[in-house]
Amino acid sequence: MKIERYERKAISPIVATVLILAATLIAFAAVVGYIFGLFGTATNSANVAVTGSSIKGGTGSGTSLAAACATSATAPDVVLTNTGTGAASVTGASLTFGGTTYVSSTPTGTCVAAAGSTLFVNLSGLAMGASGNAYTGTVTLSNGEIAQFTGVFQ
Repeated sequence: MKIERYERKAISPIVATVLILAATLIAFAAVVGYIFGLFGTATNSANVAVTGSSIKGGTGSGTSLAAACATSATAPDVVLTNTGTGAASVTGASLTFGGTTYVSSTPTGTCVAAAGSTLFVNLSGLAMGASGNAYTGTVTLSNGEIAQFTGVFQ
């Protein structure tokens, strides 16, 4: 009686070499990408910009500048839009007109611009310039960004 033996066949040496080279190249690309930061990191960051400002002129009282959260129904002075993925809050504001800068590093209220939202900021308690005069201003955010705006007193 004859016994049949099944012999196992291995992959050819050429195919084995190609597979080893491909695996080596993929591992090398992953290491280089990690070392040089090619793949980036997933972080939540705010990207806040001023999308409008309209400040009424007049003779207000005091020299403090307060940034308080508002809704669009209360005629905001500055409108901020956050197109980022993280949130940021208002930590300070300034307004410059007539050669004088009025600054507040402790605004009232907690204005948070959540991801993908619009934030309305009221600047109150400040001696405003006369109607028709130009102004420039900034809103400082908790993430270190400074959003700038300019306009003419209404």
